Amino acid sequence: MRLSLFCPLTLAALALVPPAAAQRTSLQIVVRDSSGLSIPFASAVVFPDGRIVGADQHGHIPISGLQVGLDTVMVRAIGFHPLLVPVRRISTPGFALTVTMARAPYVLPEVSVSSEESYDPIRAFHERARGSGGRFVARWQIARTGYIHASQTLQMVLGVRYEGYDPVTGGAVVRFPGCRDVGPKVSVFIDGRESAASPVSEEDVAWIMDLVAARDIEAIEVYRRRSEIPIRFRHEDACAAVLVWTQKISQ
Repeated sequence: MRLSLFCPLTLAALALVPPAAAQRTSLQIVVRDSSGLSIPFASAVVFPDGRIVGADQHGHIPISGLQVGLDTVMVRAIGFHPLLVPVRRISTPGFALTVTMARAPYVLPEVSVSSEESYDPIRAFHERARGSGGRFVARWQIARTGYIHASQTLQMVLGVRYEGYDPVTGGAVVRFPGCRDVGPKVSVFIDGRESAASPVSEEDVAWIMDLVAARDIEAIEVYRRRSEIPIRFRHEDACAAVLVWTQKISQ
């Protein structure tokens, strides 16, 4: 009789015990290039929660609160291919993991020099900003956000959908709802020079922008449909354009 009374009570008590939570750990990632030199100010994106953790000037990224077996860390750095680091069995909290990143090739088109009147990009930016059609983000606005990647600034642009980082492609997904063309459709310019791959698909806009760190941006212009794009930056195959101006042009 005692056994028959004890078993239901025991089973009921066990039913109240919550399932074991995922083991949490911490990890320090040391980021290096192929020559063994540290990559300063890289960053890591933790999936699935989307946390972004920045590296110090020595390429060290300390990450805490990782769920063993559930989380994945994507390491990113300007000018390098992203790396995915699954969080599996890390027995010692604070374990240091060194990762080597491969450089991402980027070639700017040839620059031609003419006798035309010198072009002041910052002055031209402010002249266009006083007009209508495009969307404009200045350096002081970006500085208030704490963004790391240039593509993150598109979250500030009305009419552009920024859908966050894709752990498969290693880049952010950006949508231009006013641009309904099929195939490559967005022109990307850095300091007035069009990317060699431009125009590109929406999926490729972010990784080109992220060749520039957010902290190095002087201004950004976004034209969400073909009719908005200034003639100087209009591409016959593009229905949208993103212009990134770095602080180098203001020096």
